[in-house]
Amino acid sequence: MCMWQPSRETEMRNSMRERGMSLVEMMVAVVIGMLTILAVTQSMYFFETMRRGTTTGADAQSNAAFSVYMMERDLRMAGYGVFANHAGLIDNCIGGTVLGYNSERTPTDITFAVDDVPFFPVSINPPGIPAGDPNTDVVGVAFGSSDIGVSAEGTLLGTDNGAGNITVGNTGGVSAGDLVLAVPTGAGTSCSIYEITDGPGAVACNGSGTAASLVYGDAAYPSRRASCANVTPTRNKPGGFGVATANYTNGRLFNLGHRNGLSHVYYAVRGGRLVRCNHQLNNCAGNENDTLVWEPVSDGVVMLRAEFGIASGGQNSAVDTWRTEICDAGGCTPSQDDWTNLRVIRIAVVARSQQSGAADTTTTVPQWNGQTAITLDGVDNWQRYRYSTTEVVIPLRNIVWGMSS
Repeated sequence: MCMWQPSRETEMRNSMRERGMSLVEMMVAVVIGMLTILAVTQSMYFFETMRRGTTTGADAQSNAAFSVYMMERDLRMAGYGVFANHAGLIDNCIGGTVLGYNSERTPTDITFAVDDVPFFPVSINPPGIPAGDPNTDVVGVAFGSSDIGVSAEGTLLGTDNGAGNITVGNTGGVSAGDLVLAVPTGAGTSCSIYEITDGPGAVACNGSGTAASLVYGDAAYPSRRASCANVTPTRNKPGGFGVATANYTNGRLFNLGHRNGLSHVYYAVRGGRLVRCNHQLNNCAGNENDTLVWEPVSDGVVMLRAEFGIASGGQNSAVDTWRTEICDAGGCTPSQDDWTNLRVIRIAVVARSQQSGAADTTTTVPQWNGQTAITLDGVDNWQRYRYSTTEVVIPLRNIVWGMSS
């Protein structure tokens, strides 16, 4: 029987198929694969660089804008209800000592003094408040929540002032639950802040009669600010402030509004963050590293700068001078004329990107106020970050209106 046998040529072809790819073929394939990976990697690196450049610039811009928004919101309220064109208020309280109390605060006593946390409606680098990061400013602002706004003369105090009460010619829009600022007639006596707990007519929830005495007790009382529900006073110091009430005879009383609406707020940059503290609620004169006292507002903030706009020509002139002092001498106490000339405050916030580059991306320091360079010497490797500067000029309308009333 004859069987078919494959030819020698057929056997060689089958043998070559079983051997697979040759070394040369594999090397060519590896080279092609490496070139493909290199091209993909280069494309990814290019798009990642573009993405980081876009997003890091965006986060710096949004942080700077948000920081300025928060500060501007408070600064536009500067002086509301706590400042007016009255010699006693300006000389004895703004330029003197104010005593306050808050049982929910540590420490409970609050003392404002011109050389140690002043009662200024607006301030730059106020004494008594810890400084921020190097080359940055601290900005302070005070405002109340009075329903009647700024009153130049306040309410005249009577002669029959005793422990726990003060007499007035009229209630001046005061309600039970409001804070009031008692201003003496002469220097040397501290101003005092009291929480009104009872009084005549519309002051109390169940009162009636003509205006006479406003009471500041320490027992629970029905508060108009709480829809006449009983509340416990928090702003009246047991035993009083030790101020002779006779010194308030013929003085003035100013309504500050709701007890939780009185604010003395300070902004600073610490550790690359914008932080905020309310001295009425916490001790801003210390605890600068406590985030429960100095609450973080925004990350990535490296600089805060501020200047006052002064109209040196008087009340009807335009801003022609910029400085960090309200008056023209460092460490001075502003006079009534100095407050009259104050118009605006200018602030600038510089924020940087969250991520740094491997090489320098910024060669020129940020600027504000036209061509004024902002020092970033304290920021490590500052050239490797992107920056955004947001600057705004804020009219101090309550101070302007208060001085013209």
